[in-house]
Amino acid sequence: MTLLSQEQQLVVYRILQELLHNIVKHAGATTVLIQLMHFDHDMTLIVEDNGKGFSVTESSLSGIGLGSIRSRVNLLGGMLDIASVPGDGTTVTINFSIEK
Repeated sequence: MTLLSQEQQLVVYRILQELLHNIVKHAGATTVLIQLMHFDHDMTLIVEDNGKGFSVTESSLSGIGLGSIRSRVNLLGGMLDIASVPGDGTTVTINFSIEK
């Protein structure tokens, strides 16, 4: 049974693709943990890395990659949280409702 619509599947795939691209290009991480969890009618995607991290500011979130992720999360009607500290990796959490 597929929980996500085809459109949601594609959007989640593109978000994950961009997150992994950013990790490879910028983070210098040696490990990445990807979790996709389903609770009732909601899904949560968590991507964590042990890379070099960055200071989370409005200007750091306005780049093409993170801007693209933010736009795609908006398409899902979801919420995006980016937690990162220089030298301590990054955790991206995305929550959204499943279409019926």
